[in-house]
Amino acid sequence: MKGVSGAMVGLLGGALAPAGARGADPNPPEPTVTAAQPSGASGPLENRETVYVFNVGSKDVTLIGTGGPLFNCLEAAKRLEADGISAEVINAACIRPLDEETILRTGGRTGHVVTVEDHSIRGGLGSAVAELLAEEMPTPLKRIGVTTFGESGDAKGLYAKHGLDPAGIAASVKKFLHR
Repeated sequence: MKGVSGAMVGLLGGALAPAGARGADPNPPEPTVTAAQPSGASGPLENRETVYVFNVGSKDVTLIGTGGPLFNCLEAAKRLEADGISAEVINAACIRPLDEETILRTGGRTGHVVTVEDHSIRGGLGSAVAELLAEEMPTPLKRIGVTTFGESGDAKGLYAKHGLDPAGIAASVKKFLHR
């Protein structure tokens, strides 16, 4: 989005667009979304950098999703809420540069961070967040993603197989929190 410095922006950022549609339009329309301002910020949203954080103020766990799994993170947060677990969800639309300030702020508040990505957990979002937390604020971290060699198949089935569906994410979070 214009004017936002590579932070975590956009809601799903086209991740749910049909496969052939991605990248088809070099000037896609700006998405209409609701943004949470960084803590302490004031004034019109259009004059500030925005960070897309959902369920702001949650106390138990931070879910950081990227791409397609972001929707599943939001659905998993609903399931966790029903079980008494409060989950904040961050849209990590950009891994480099990583929005370190937001991750440290929310991770510090919840004390537990879970990353969710639909590719290898090595060298991606989970690795970037692990490096940040290890260097700046040691925090328990769980990375959910693909841990085996890539494979082809039905997206819904593959998401379920790798625990990237709402039920799988919620189950991993509960196990991670020992609940």
